[in-house]
Amino acid sequence: MDKSPCVLRQGTCGTCGLSREEVTAMVTSFDRHKALAGAVFGVIGTFGLWYGQSYRLGTASQMDSGYLPRIVFVCLLCIGVALLVTGLRSHPEADDEVDEVDGAWSLRPIACVTLAIVAFGFGIERVGLIASTIALVTLAILATGRFRYLEWVLTCLSLVVFSAAVFVWALRLPLPLLPEF
Repeated sequence: MDKSPCVLRQGTCGTCGLSREEVTAMVTSFDRHKALAGAVFGVIGTFGLWYGQSYRLGTASQMDSGYLPRIVFVCLLCIGVALLVTGLRSHPEADDEVDEVDGAWSLRPIACVTLAIVAFGFGIERVGLIASTIALVTLAILATGRFRYLEWVLTCLSLVVFSAAVFVWALRLPLPLLPEF
């Protein structure tokens, strides 16, 4: 058996002629953030499907306790597989705009998103679906640090219309659209 050191330690591969840096770049040139997010979504989706397999499914017209969770976990699994595949196939560019965490977390996004969810939850019965959705979108957009008026208006309108159509009119949930005086 040959006891000589690895040819990559000497500088280039004897088989393909690639340098150590080129081989390292080939092995590590995938989008780690996307691949990791896809793996996490896939694991959560798989665990949810496994854990909820004992729940009764029902039909689309007569949904049982396992119907919606199974749809959510299948969607989560599909998103995870798609993210994992695209993450492993893509090569992050140096000019890509990637937010790096430098050891310190910004408190504004965490606080704004948490406050948005709490405000929506407390406000939906008191001030109605429309005002709660507008508050949710406003606080969530403030978390980004850049407020764009047109983006805010379009997001508010689309979410208010979608939420009212699905939850109030289609599913007939007793949610007030406007506050009662």
